[in-house]
Amino acid sequence: MNLDQPSPAPNSNPVLWELVIADMRERDRIGRNRYGTPLQPHNGRDALKDLMDELLDAVVYIRQFQEEMKCLGADLHMLHARLAASPFLDADATAEIVSLLASILRRNPALGAGLCSHHTQE
Repeated sequence: MNLDQPSPAPNSNPVLWELVIADMRERDRIGRNRYGTPLQPHNGRDALKDLMDELLDAVVYIRQFQEEMKCLGADLHMLHARLAASPFLDADATAEIVSLLASILRRNPALGAGLCSHHTQE
């Protein structure tokens, strides 16, 4: 099984390493403000426990994202059905609207927060 991928294609999007480094600097600032000291070895904490806690949190956030995307998919399917029933739109226009909305919401998940009302408790 060949797992090679093509080389990345240059584009006009932000450089990810620069974004990650900026995120790391911000997390360091928050940690120093919260704990009054930078993170250093031999600080009295169990690094493996901290890592395990952070990894478990990360897995929960991934699962949250998956559930939200599943909900979003159901809402987009319902929207597609409603638009398809409209006498004002043809099938191509309906598909294009739903596809565009899906693309926008995938890039900006927070925009879809209120869309899954049938999955939330009030």
